[in-house]
Amino acid sequence: MNSDPEGTLRGALRKDLGTPEDWDQMPAELKNMEYYGQPAPAQFPGQDVLSAGELDFYVSQYARTGFTPAINWYRNISRNWQAGLEVDQMVRVPSLMISAENDVVLRPSMTDGMDALVPDLERHVIVDTWHWTPEEKPEEANRIVLDWLDRTFPR
Repeated sequence: MNSDPEGTLRGALRKDLGTPEDWDQMPAELKNMEYYGQPAPAQFPGQDVLSAGELDFYVSQYARTGFTPAINWYRNISRNWQAGLEVDQMVRVPSLMISAENDVVLRPSMTDGMDALVPDLERHVIVDTWHWTPEEKPEEANRIVLDWLDRTFPR
C-alpha cells in the first residue's frame, strides 16, 4: 500500500460497485482485498468517490505517513475488544447512526439490535450509497445530521 498510495486510495475509495448481494457472490480473493500490493489496474471498477484535488490531498498525506498508523487500529482490534469486556457498553447520550444502503463493510443490518445498547438512537439509511457516505452524498448526510442536531439539541 505504501509503495503506491495513489493506486491504493483510488482502489479503495470507490462507489457504484453494486449491492451487498453482488459483493457476496465475488471470489474470496476480491472480498479479502488480496489485490492490495499488486500493480493498480488501468481501469478500476465503479467510480471515484473523491475529486482529483481531494485525492491528491489524501495521497500527499499517506505518502508522508504511510498506511501503518491507520492499519494499526485494525491490527489491535482483538485487544481492544478484550479490554472492553469489563466496560459498561451502554451509550447513554442521544446518538445518530447513518448507514449506507450498499455498504458491504458496515451493512445497515448490522445496526439491528443496536438500540439495546443505545436506547436513544435514531437510525437513517442513505440509499444508493456504498461505504463512503459523507463523500458520496454530502448534502443528504449533512441534512440528516443538522436536522437531528436541531431536534435533539434545540437552541
